[in-house]
Amino acid sequence: MKKLTDIKFKVEYVPWEDIYNVYGAIINPINNGFKTVDVIKPLECDRYTLENGEILADKADLNPMLKTKRSDLQALMDGLWNAGIRPTDYKDQSAADLHLQDMRSMAGKLLDHVLGDKNPITTTNIKDHL
Repeated sequence: MKKLTDIKFKVEYVPWEDIYNVYGAIINPINNGFKTVDVIKPLECDRYTLENGEILADKADLNPMLKTKRSDLQALMDGLWNAGIRPTDYKDQSAADLHLQDMRSMAGKLLDHVLGDKNPITTTNIKDHL
């Protein structure tokens, strides 16, 4: 089976400029004994004048800035993650937090089992009592 191309990304933080450099390369399959690498160059931007908040359709060549496979986007996401970038709404749960969550659940189930209907602490409100 012929190997497909693979996209690699590297993200590095430049603290003195407070920016991130993103590097990308397309690794091509071996052809005639050689593996080739296509280095992704900086993006280019075109400026268009807006009329009433809309780009003039006849003047703008609107194409996606990137067309790629999910696995390539995953490689970009992995590179960003390795550089410390997290989604805005990401909540990091440490192993200790997950362990406490498990312990609360087990304690609540044990109390339910031992006390039955007389248990004032249920599995849904146990963390309020800890």
